[in-house]
Amino acid sequence: MRNFALLLLLIPILGCQRDDLTHPNLTRTDSGWELKLPEGFPQPDIPASNPMHPNKVELGKRLFFEKQLSRTQELSCGTCHQPALAFTGGVAINPGVEDRIGIRNAPTLSNAAYLEAFMFDGGPKNLENQGMLPFDDHNEFDFNLIHATERIREDSTYAGLFENAFGKPLEPKLILMAMAAYERTLLSGNSPYDQYLNSGKTEGLSESALKGLELFESDRLQCSNCHTGLFFTNHNFETNGLYRAGQDSGRMRVTLEESDRGLFKVPTLRNLRYSAPYFHDGRFWTLEEVLDFYSEEGMVHRGDSTRGLHLTEGEKQDLMAFLMSLSDSSFVQDHLKDGTP
Repeated sequence: MRNFALLLLLIPILGCQRDDLTHPNLTRTDSGWELKLPEGFPQPDIPASNPMHPNKVELGKRLFFEKQLSRTQELSCGTCHQPALAFTGGVAINPGVEDRIGIRNAPTLSNAAYLEAFMFDGGPKNLENQGMLPFDDHNEFDFNLIHATERIREDSTYAGLFENAFGKPLEPKLILMAMAAYERTLLSGNSPYDQYLNSGKTEGLSESALKGLELFESDRLQCSNCHTGLFFTNHNFETNGLYRAGQDSGRMRVTLEESDRGLFKVPTLRNLRYSAPYFHDGRFWTLEEVLDFYSEEGMVHRGDSTRGLHLTEGEKQDLMAFLMSLSDSSFVQDHLKDGTP
């Protein structure tokens, strides 16, 4: 009987120290848990203050889809970042509590571990800080993080989950840390374009997509000046000719600098097949509309010069084929199969 009682006392302790778990997106190393990366992807920077761990990731996933975190208990992060849509919202601007409408489209969270700034204005600098914004926003969760923590604390199932993930009781910042850990596992790198790169550029892309890639990288179109690198973004803030007086001021909302008015973070082009509508306000529902805009109106640069790309119909089709090749169906299927809590 005494041994049985001792075992009962040890169970919570053992539960907090489980390092023998497996996770599809994590691997155990001598220095701790690391992300399992798609072929060719570099290891992203993980904050030393929030190292990866399977228990933390699973807790973060549960919290990501937890509607108790919003004031009306009707919304979660997953409401606006849906796995079936490569973690985007599927509408121009998602409604928040009481159907209040915000100002911007919900960007994809695929490969968020590699972002250098978040949101279209670049306000948050890491995923932990970004997680605060829905709580503070009147048009999103409209619920102070402290109050959300108190509500979660009333759910007894969470007590052990936080102990297992962090070795300590629930506190507000741990909610943000757990969700950030989960979001860092949302790695997408198995598109036809990735297969093309990883095959030594011998397979993966159709003839039309190869023509589109050549156009995309050409000096004439200069698409790759902004949409560059493995994630098709230079992480900068640019204007694309959409801003009009009185509209969303973009980067200026953060910096208060007039020179940043109408500038928005260059988004990734990965998973465009799933992430319509497009641009910061979701004004275009199809890539055909996007290409028509750039073809006919073109970019408005900081010097206020304008130029259309004057694309032929054949060039539009080739560019479309290339842009579609950046979409990773396995990423979406894996997260749908994985399910939500």
